[in-house]
Amino acid sequence: KIQLKVIKNYDVKSITDAVYKNNVMLKSSMKTYDKEVLDEEKTIVKDDMTYLCTDCKNVPTVSQELIYSSVSKMYFEEPIQNKKVYSERFLGFGIVTDLGNHTYNYKLPNGDVNVYTYKNGIIESIKVDRLLYNLTFKLVE
Repeated sequence: KIQLKVIKNYDVKSITDAVYKNNVMLKSSMKTYDKEVLDEEKTIVKDDMTYLCTDCKNVPTVSQELIYSSVSKMYFEEPIQNKKVYSERFLGFGIVTDLGNHTYNYKLPNGDVNVYTYKNGIIESIKVDRLLYNLTFKLVE
């Protein structure tokens, strides 16, 4: 959940859930709320070798290759082996680049880049630099 003010006050909450079996994503759902009102929702379901978005009107088929890692998985697992990471929000693959010292650039399908840092294999921080704002998310235990 983030709150920030850029011209207007933003109060955004994002919830993502993913199910994996044998390191292959079977299902993922994401919801984004703005001021507690549902703003965006996507559910992706594996159907044989294809992934379908059950609530996307314009893009029913979102991938024709298996998904081994997604953004939600990056919160819990360092992307040591998976260099292609699926974005549930943008319905496409982004590229992970190892910067060394357990730090990775993740280039999202829309071209934005976030920097993920891990400690003992668990996410420590995510840096988000955009034109109008810079954010750092840190794990709080």
